[in-house]
Amino acid sequence: MPSATPQERFNRMFDDAFARPPQNDELTILMDAFPGLMELHGGNPNSPGLWQDLCHGLFSMNDFIYLQ
Repeated sequence: MPSATPQERFNRMFDDAFARPPQNDELTILMDAFPGLMELHGGNPNSPGLWQDLCHGLFSMNDFIYLQ
């Protein structure tokens, strides 16, 4: 999905991980964290390491760990 916007990628990640779109507060957190993470990964918004870090964050969420 390199041509997708970060928000489109976030939506896809949430759909794949949780079978739902991100809530507004979750999307705000991701959008706020994105510039700093992108800077850590050389300013490249398509850096695989950047998206791996974001995926690791999703996998640590309670929604992913516990069945509701």
